[in-house]
Amino acid sequence: MGKKNILFFMTDQFQWNASGYAGHPFVKTPNLDALAAKSVNFTNAFCASPVCVPARISLFSGQYPHKHGQPENLPVKEGTRMFAETLNDAGYHTAAVGKLHFMPPPREIKRFKTVRLHDGYDEYSAYVEYLRKEKPEYAPLDMHAYPKQGKEGVLTGKNIITGKEEEAIIFGTSKVPKEYFYTRFISDEAVKFLKNYNETNPFFLFVSFFGPHSPYMVPEPYDELYNPDDMPVPLTVNEKLDSKPKSQHFRRNLWGMEHTSVEQLKKITALYYAHITLIDEHIGRVVQALKENNLYDDTIIVFSADHGELLGNHGLFYKNHMYDEATHIPLLIHDTATEKPSKREELVSQIDIMPTLMDLTGLSIPEWNQGKSFRPAVEGKQYSGREEVFFEIRNSEVDGYISGCRDKEYLFSYEKNSLGNVFEGELYDTRKDTAQVNNLYHRREYSEKVSEFKNRLLNWFLETQ
Repeated sequence: MGKKNILFFMTDQFQWNASGYAGHPFVKTPNLDALAAKSVNFTNAFCASPVCVPARISLFSGQYPHKHGQPENLPVKEGTRMFAETLNDAGYHTAAVGKLHFMPPPREIKRFKTVRLHDGYDEYSAYVEYLRKEKPEYAPLDMHAYPKQGKEGVLTGKNIITGKEEEAIIFGTSKVPKEYFYTRFISDEAVKFLKNYNETNPFFLFVSFFGPHSPYMVPEPYDELYNPDDMPVPLTVNEKLDSKPKSQHFRRNLWGMEHTSVEQLKKITALYYAHITLIDEHIGRVVQALKENNLYDDTIIVFSADHGELLGNHGLFYKNHMYDEATHIPLLIHDTATEKPSKREELVSQIDIMPTLMDLTGLSIPEWNQGKSFRPAVEGKQYSGREEVFFEIRNSEVDGYISGCRDKEYLFSYEKNSLGNVFEGELYDTRKDTAQVNNLYHRREYSEKVSEFKNRLLNWFLETQ
């Protein structure tokens, strides 16, 4: 082989520090810990959008959401260029296994030569097809891959716009046993790909796990892996929202602690961490297959996530806000050619990941890419990193748009929504206020800093159109 293979492990809604190698006191991740011990760990990596689809498009396009045109969970804009095509043109066999989350599937799956997905759509799910043949009683699934019948724990929230009660959080023990659970299916398909791979051209294998994204459900015995009584409760779980944008009031009522007890939060947390340990186990299976098929030394391994999870922080669940819990992502890169395990603290953006991989494999980086290769950091060399990272989302529920900027000292976000028709903002000194509780946006002594960040957002937006 000439160029290196690429094995990319993607997770969904994975807190950046919810692993042993990141120092978490409870979560067991022995396989990720072993990978991290031989990798470069980028401890200040941030997503381009704290919501699934735009983050994933940004990863594969190397563009910000306002550039690729999709800042929410809607179909990919026609004509969007992605690195999958770049890899195809360079002779790579591109494969996607698990959750791709590009819509519409008939158009988007054509970007890859091999596709074995469970993406939330029955008609395009290889997992549902597999269940229908092997265990049809488990095949009727909700789009987030839990059984349509027999939900164990369902919490409802209130939509303060419509006044209606809505299903908000689902948690408990999956009715699908571990042998047929979708995490096992994903690793099985990845292992099959590696065992059967006999081409002379290199491959790009995107192994994308559905979890630990909600619903917070895992099969036995993982449902009892962690004792809920031992789970930590975020210090900000009862944070007052008086100085926060109104969109947070909306989400706390709909997807937050307004309808969740501390006991339920601890149970949800235990299940969320158990899902991470389950994913870690299956990452280990795939890496072992890489070694058994003599592909390890010729493969760059990446581990990351599309975005984070609030998990009760700020009284909220899921993502959709600019707090670190939602925007900070894990990022490991392992390359035996430049194997210099280290921690790098430079700021890097999600849109930088794919151009870095192109650089490491000697491929030309397309001109439409907006990312910045951090290859020197992977190779243990001097690298200045970014001065700031940017992220953005559109919140259709409140007809809102939020843009954010984070540097090594401050986090700033600015939003417009229909809950009052006013612009609202947040500013946190992340050196003194690591929990991002004390909103300085309205403080007179920080008015110049607020103006500075508004200008930074405006310049970023104009420069990256």
